[in-house]
Amino acid sequence: MKLERKSASSYADARASIEMRMQVKSYDVDYNRHVHNAVYIRWLEDMRTALLDKYYPLEKFLATGCGPVLVRTLIEYRRAIRLFDPVTARMWVTGSSLVRFELCAVFYVGEALACQAEQTGAIVDVATGRAVRAPVEFVAAFGGS
Repeated sequence: MKLERKSASSYADARASIEMRMQVKSYDVDYNRHVHNAVYIRWLEDMRTALLDKYYPLEKFLATGCGPVLVRTLIEYRRAIRLFDPVTARMWVTGSSLVRFELCAVFYVGEALACQAEQTGAIVDVATGRAVRAPVEFVAAFGGS
């Protein structure tokens, strides 16, 4: 499966977005001297958490008895990120509805695109794990319909 090409203007035009600086730690680097693939997953989680904190905190979700879960993650590695590289990461909402949301993320070293990712999430009842409708405030914050 190939990633859809999300343009930089998608980030600029997004209703909900976040930009973060990521610091490569010595334990993030594998024997090939580049950032291990599991680190990208952790960074995506960090950005998703920050995005929720900014627009619809997880505490609000849990107070309604539901929460977001990931159902799909696609990552395309374009160039290695190494120890001491200055990493800028961006994440934005590319779509949302009453039961799903879609995110795009990019990681840059300087001006060079190092990695691109897409994630799809669903809203579930935390007690049953079954899909439910998202709170109206979440849908409004994430630009859904």
